[in-house]
This record gives sequence, C-alpha cells and structure tokens, in this order.
Amino acid sequence: MALVKDSTSHKELEIMHQSIWRELQNREESFARQFLNREMEELLKGTREISIKSYLSVKEFLTAALAGISFVLIMTLIILQLP
Repeated sequence: MALVKDSTSHKELEIMHQSIWRELQNREESFARQFLNREMEELLKGTREISIKSYLSVKEFLTAALAGISFVLIMTLIILQLP
C-alpha cells in the first residue's frame, strides 16, 4: 500500500484535509480541539498497531520457516537411516 505522499490520489486527500479544516474553523474552539486530539490519538494508535502487526508477521514467518526446515531435516535423517 502506497504512502499518501506517493499516492495517485494525493490531491484528493489534500482537498479532503482542506475541507475538514474549513469546517473546523466554523466550530467552537473546544469542539475543534477535542476533534483534532481524538483524531490524532486514533492516527497514532493505528500507526502503533501496524508496527506491532508487522513484527508479529515476521515472527510468525520465521517460526514457520524454522519448523519447515526442521521437518525436512528430520525426514531426511530418517530416510537416510533406513536400509
């Protein structure tokens, strides 16, 4: 998945951002502050989840690779020891 800065819909997302900003300017400051704080927390929370999921998928991949190699090695040893 492409980053926003590399995305083909970069301009569309920038227009959406400007629309949100224009709408917030017509609201009370406390509402705008709460909205932006809540969205920033969600953004940071999503970033952390992505990095944790990436770590787990790498760990799972390495575990599966190690199990596969061990299986092949054990089966090879068993086959070679048979008369």
